[in-house]
Amino acid sequence: MKTQEYLQLWSQASAELLQQILGTAFQAEMDTGEDAAVPKPAGDAGIWLEFLAGPPISAKQAFWMSPSDGAYLARAFVGEEAEPAAELTDENRDAIAELVRQIAGNVALALKAKLGKDCVVQFVAAAAPGWSPAVQNRVRLTADGHPPLTLHIQLESPLAEALAPPPEAPAARPPVTPAVPAAPAADPASAAVAEQRNLELLLDMELEVDIRFGRREMLLRDILELNAGAVVEFEQHIEEPVELLLGGRVIGRGEVVVVDGNYGLRVSEICGAHARLNSLVK
Repeated sequence: MKTQEYLQLWSQASAELLQQILGTAFQAEMDTGEDAAVPKPAGDAGIWLEFLAGPPISAKQAFWMSPSDGAYLARAFVGEEAEPAAELTDENRDAIAELVRQIAGNVALALKAKLGKDCVVQFVAAAAPGWSPAVQNRVRLTADGHPPLTLHIQLESPLAEALAPPPEAPAARPPVTPAVPAAPAADPASAAVAEQRNLELLLDMELEVDIRFGRREMLLRDILELNAGAVVEFEQHIEEPVELLLGGRVIGRGEVVVVDGNYGLRVSEICGAHARLNSLVK
């Protein structure tokens, strides 16, 4: 995956989540020029968030948002009336941190669909990074009825190097081979129809989906000592979304609700249909 493609995932995930929260379609424009750098000295007063990306690599990336954009977006995120001139508070900073965590979760799902393996984008700290960025990017988010919002993204050097395309090898002289008659080209339309028919044969399959509230690693000794009334504490906080699993793989997240006396899941984020199909292949 190239750097531009990786940054595009963050740009798209940011626009999609803002649309879910504010109910308005957002457009995202990326800029890696001089304007992509975090402004000085305004960067000291804005919202800094640091994340760790991995595997297969393990490197950090940082996010910055101006105080005015952060205050406006945070109030809208928690359902309050958004005011362009609102003052940034500690509650606003916490709301923006949770918002970017949700964006990171959507990006992790998209990375898994593209790379075919689990990828984690983990929150580290709400502080300015202690490293110099190798790549800087600015995402400008616009929508009717809202002021333009800007999110700056910085990538640490190991992450930028891992995303950089490998150097091109010198072109080798092609071997001389005897000419053979060309095989008739496959009809794209026929192939698409056949693929659709194969998919339709599977649509009535019954599959089991699971909800995971959290995880906890325990010693065998502790498990054997469990009895009725014991409490097992999960690592997941109560405000964090629960995970929806298909075939043991995470395909979405949401919040637990009660419907006619039964538990249910209100989906807040879901991976694409192609990724959901891939989760059936182990």
